[in-house]
Amino acid sequence: GDYAFDVGASFGWFTTLLSKLVGSSGKVFAFELAPNIAEECRTNMQLSGVGGNVTLEDVALGEMEGSVDYIYSETLGLGNLNPQGLTGAGQVKTGTGRMTTLDNYVQKNAIQRIDFIKCDIDGAEVRFLKGAREAISSFKPIIVIEASGQHGRGSCFEIFNELTQADYKFFSLHHSRFLRPISQEQFNGKFQENILCIPDDKLSIINSLHD
Repeated sequence: GDYAFDVGASFGWFTTLLSKLVGSSGKVFAFELAPNIAEECRTNMQLSGVGGNVTLEDVALGEMEGSVDYIYSETLGLGNLNPQGLTGAGQVKTGTGRMTTLDNYVQKNAIQRIDFIKCDIDGAEVRFLKGAREAISSFKPIIVIEASGQHGRGSCFEIFNELTQADYKFFSLHHSRFLRPISQEQFNGKFQENILCIPDDKLSIINSLHD
């Protein structure tokens, strides 16, 4: 029954999983900027027998409305707004697509809830968060987001600051038996993890995840 957002759907691994998890009464909104990769995501959902509860958009979620240039690798199923973001990916192609903000998308589509967000967009996570401030503040979804010091521009610190202002706490997913809290001091240039971000009013979920 949850409403889940997959920001950076790629070929649809997590979109497919989320579609199964939320069930027929839930919804998944998946975003993949490169149309070729989005089409592969759509095909994979069909092959997996899911997707009736999925809205797939070939649009980027960022901090503005407008057109954006991007590069993508069909081989890896990855796209990136940063020309350096696919270094070592072999032959890449270029394209121009559309960007909107999560806040505008929610308003335009009259979305009344967001329970979960997975965001992995290879260095554009801060741009996404800046365009999602109202939605995150209103709905307080649980978030899994990539934070990497390798993306530069203080992205780890900015992610920490953006979500701390919305009363979130941070936990490492890289331990098999427990969720390890992450402090501000750990968000440095060497940090690189997919982190679980939980708003203060939902911290009780930690106990159920440990059980």
